[in-house]
Amino acid sequence: MNKQYHFWFLIIIFLFSACAESELISPTVSNGSFEEALKSHLLYVKNEVSQIIDPETGRPVSIPHLDLIYKTAGNITSSEDPETDLAIAYSLLGRAGDVDCKVPNPKTPLRFPRDHHINPDTGFEWYYLGIYLNVIDPEGVKGRIGIVLSIQKQRVIGLTTQKQYGLSDENCMMFVNLVTATVDLPEDHKIIRRNKNFQLPALGGSGGYSSKGEAFYMACGPDTISGSMNVLPLTTHVQDGE
Repeated sequence: MNKQYHFWFLIIIFLFSACAESELISPTVSNGSFEEALKSHLLYVKNEVSQIIDPETGRPVSIPHLDLIYKTAGNITSSEDPETDLAIAYSLLGRAGDVDCKVPNPKTPLRFPRDHHINPDTGFEWYYLGIYLNVIDPEGVKGRIGIVLSIQKQRVIGLTTQKQYGLSDENCMMFVNLVTATVDLPEDHKIIRRNKNFQLPALGGSGGYSSKGEAFYMACGPDTISGSMNVLPLTTHVQDGE
């Protein structure tokens, strides 16, 4: 289940802050076992998808470019930018990217604050935050600033393969945080984007999230969003390092 939240409230936000909350850091997985787990998962996905029959052709469904995705996964630890390579490769899976993940029951109603947390056994989930501010600079000039943040978690290894290789939930995930700020002042118009922040805990990256019954929290590297059991008041830290 994808989680989307609009917060049009008074929000405490610190962009490019020098401090960040503690993150959940899992032990790094050995390179060989992570690559083998990725390839094993992709073969599982291929087999599951092939059981679906295309009603127009009467033939099993196949995943386009799966050979390229498989090759990329098998060489991910030798890549100069493994997080980006894996993110691009997995985007080619489309709906198959959620194979072997838990599927929420559509008849189960959401209940808050109980459901204000990430579900580690499901596929792609994210929270996004939109902020629109009317501002006045020190000289009294009025303007606007808009900020959009999207912090995401995606499983790159399914539940069956996770159990087979004895991996933690975090080592089966990729965390991503995207932030864009637009500044609209009479003599200053610009767009500011956060530098790339993709995290693979299995390769030494970090990410974290709250569990059921805990205060709301999610982290991607040094960036965090955190709040109360009922989310608000919400604090956001984006530590870009520049």
